[in-house]
Amino acid sequence: MSDSRFIVFEGIDFSGKDTQLALLNKELSNSVILNTISKGLLGRRIREYLSNEVLPVDNLVMATMFTAELAMASDTVDHLLTKNNYVLANRWYYSTLAYNAFTFEERVEIEKMNTRAKKPDAVIYLDIDPVKAMDRKINRVGKNKEVFETVENLQQVYERYKVILDSPFDQSKIIIIDADQDTRDVQGDILKALSELGVRND
Repeated sequence: MSDSRFIVFEGIDFSGKDTQLALLNKELSNSVILNTISKGLLGRRIREYLSNEVLPVDNLVMATMFTAELAMASDTVDHLLTKNNYVLANRWYYSTLAYNAFTFEERVEIEKMNTRAKKPDAVIYLDIDPVKAMDRKINRVGKNKEVFETVENLQQVYERYKVILDSPFDQSKIIIIDADQDTRDVQGDILKALSELGVRND
């Protein structure tokens, strides 16, 4: 898998995605981090909705907004890959399923929505218990800031991730990393797993 260049990080909130994304970007030669949610009108509206204690729209509406952003971001990925060896992203369409597909019917519908988005070459899932993730959040930022940031919600998202990644609809290569470790140990596990797929940091 030496041509694996589009690498996606997935995981519940406070699993360490931003930290590991930044570390991997430093390790890989000629890599770039992709902002999957734009600063345009749709991206701003997504962030506005997430800042509420209760979502002002239903699951499929949120999924539609996210998948539209990802469809547009896919063109950006292709463009960036003409200039960079690796494109790294924090969340991709697995998040739309984990956070918005509450029923089987919603999952099927959201999977259809995601057919326009680019398939990653590798998916790094940072696995951490929701309670420990919330402990990290409280220590870092204190009270809740987004609608999904409660133990109950994160537990539900965590369980949906397990189902989704056990049999991904796009058959992507899934790398599951124990995120309940020291930051450098997590980074080491990621680099080892990517190396086994032919990804090199030189």
